Amino acid sequence: MEYNTEFEMNNVVMISLSDLLAYIIRKWKTLLLIMLVGAALIGGLLSWQESKEIEGRYSDMSLRSIKSVLSENQITNVDQLYQRYVAYKEQIGLNENYMKHSFLIQMDPTAASIYTAEYLVHSDQEGVINSFVRLALGNDDYIKIAAILGDEIDEKFVYEVVSMGGINTNESQQLDVDGKDDVYVGSISNEYKGIMVVNITASNKAQCDEIAAIVDAAIQAHLDRLVKSGVEVVVIPVGTNYIERLSEVLVAKRQEKIDESMTTITGYNTFLKNNIDTLSTDEKRLFDFYRGRFDAKEEHVHWKKYVVIGAALGLFLGLVLYALIYLLADVIHITEELEKKYRLKKLGIIFPADNKRGLNKALSYLADQIAYDRKHDEPNNSLDVVKMRLQKYLTQNDIGNVYLAINDFDEEAAKLGQMVEQYLSEHGLKTGLGNPRGSAEELEHFCQADATVFIGTLNKIRRTNIQAVNDIGIENSSPLIGFLAVADV
Repeated sequence: MEYNTEFEMNNVVMISLSDLLAYIIRKWKTLLLIMLVGAALIGGLLSWQESKEIEGRYSDMSLRSIKSVLSENQITNVDQLYQRYVAYKEQIGLNENYMKHSFLIQMDPTAASIYTAEYLVHSDQEGVINSFVRLALGNDDYIKIAAILGDEIDEKFVYEVVSMGGINTNESQQLDVDGKDDVYVGSISNEYKGIMVVNITASNKAQCDEIAAIVDAAIQAHLDRLVKSGVEVVVIPVGTNYIERLSEVLVAKRQEKIDESMTTITGYNTFLKNNIDTLSTDEKRLFDFYRGRFDAKEEHVHWKKYVVIGAALGLFLGLVLYALIYLLADVIHITEELEKKYRLKKLGIIFPADNKRGLNKALSYLADQIAYDRKHDEPNNSLDVVKMRLQKYLTQNDIGNVYLAINDFDEEAAKLGQMVEQYLSEHGLKTGLGNPRGSAEELEHFCQADATVFIGTLNKIRRTNIQAVNDIGIENSSPLIGFLAVADV
């Protein structure tokens, strides 16, 4: 059998884009860390820059510079115009917010669901009757009702949906007298009555029923508080009524709000045309400063955007970093380089046991598919096949004494090499295992072998190392005949 005695030493470095991609996928944890650092540092820096830019754009120093070229009368005039501008803008904002978040404005007025409930209240105190007539829901109740009506509804406008009121109907007196011998002893007690009325407007009966339950709970809670404090009071539900019809009140209210909004906008545009457009250049500059600072109150730092940008830049830098490490490292990445450049026979690829879990396991599986076109087989089966094939190859080529040269600082290769050595010894082959450059004893074992098989983990095999092992083998008639590659998983 003829062995390779000289490597094809040149400056060509063999790489594989699929192996590069698999290499980068296996670094996902570090890439994720780099992304988080990028999001924090770059995103934080960009957010800080924007906040300082907003702050500096409308600083007091800039304001003094603008005012320095204006007279007091001009400044006063601009200040007054600005106050009117603010009043218009705030009113327009209130109108827009109402139109967007008011349930009565958004619902269909042609099919309004209207629910009415009446309660009769008895008590010996007029103030108790008035407390029911004037009862109002709490803020928590309004929040619950807003959730029933829809996500876009603001609880500040729920008062339009539920109205509670009533009247204090009358006062009566009761006389309880016992008499004897022209002497009368008795008591006079007062009784007050009132009618409490609840009106609910919604889109359908289901909404009305849910809101009515909240109102009933509020009435009951108020009643319980009074009774607990010793007040005599009785609340009797009189009846309920439910109808679906065109709500002329709702139609009128919608039109009223639309007209109010249009009137405000028209007045605002007229104000700009008749006042702001007539300002001088310097006055306009001061007004624009005021207006810009007013708008800047609502101008927020776009930190979410900058966090995404920072994470993306961090990922890009991480990818570039690992690509450069892969390309510039003096290590062998793929078996084809050992086969073609170093003209060594591939005697097998060993896949170490994979104890990964969850996402790490899934990405490792993907990397293996890309780099080796391999599914996750049982590791022991993979090793058993390699050991058997190597033993048959050595036997067929009459190699009775083989040295297994382990790659420098490669614990995985050393561990798997021991298993291979044990298997070959059990099948009658004389073996040696170690690094011929490690000690004189290892070199002696190396020199006694008929041939050498190199074992190393891809992405860890240094080109200078394998060249040195081959040179020692040539000098001592124990040439490298092939390699067992340990997959970098």
